[in-house]
Amino acid sequence: MLMKLENGTYVQCDQREQLRVKIKAMAAEQRIIRQEENKLRTKVNPRMLSWYTGDTGKYVTGPAELNDVDAAKLKKRADRAARRHESYKQVSLRMRMALRSHRVDDLRPMARSAHLAYGFIKGRTLEQMEQPRTGASLARKPYKPVDWDEVRRLCAKFGPAGYNGPPQEAAGPAT
Repeated sequence: MLMKLENGTYVQCDQREQLRVKIKAMAAEQRIIRQEENKLRTKVNPRMLSWYTGDTGKYVTGPAELNDVDAAKLKKRADRAARRHESYKQVSLRMRMALRSHRVDDLRPMARSAHLAYGFIKGRTLEQMEQPRTGASLARKPYKPVDWDEVRRLCAKFGPAGYNGPPQEAAGPAT
């Protein structure tokens, strides 16, 4: 990005602040998605488990509250409410899994690549940004591999002019 100085000349500057904003936006998106997942996990619409009585103008959940409604109507309404509740649970589960998949499989690797690129632009090494696993942490599921092409692309885009990313030995194999 070119920036005009007071004397009228232009200088090339890095865009690390834009990368920092991008990282914050991805973090906010992940937070929002996690909140929506939790809403879908805990949300049960009480109207799907009850039925509406037009004469009293309220939702009721049991036959004790419906003395004047005949049993056939009551059973039909209860069956319909149960079917709606089951379909809602299925839709809720599918939506929650789709949101989780987007958060974990798409956003998380992008955020990791952006964080690594930001660190490399600031002059940090890979060892300073990601501690190697030792002891009990070795038993956990291994890290997913880093998309080094994406890290290099972000470094070239947001770094200072002529900066092509981290050193090859620090950033995995070049492709």
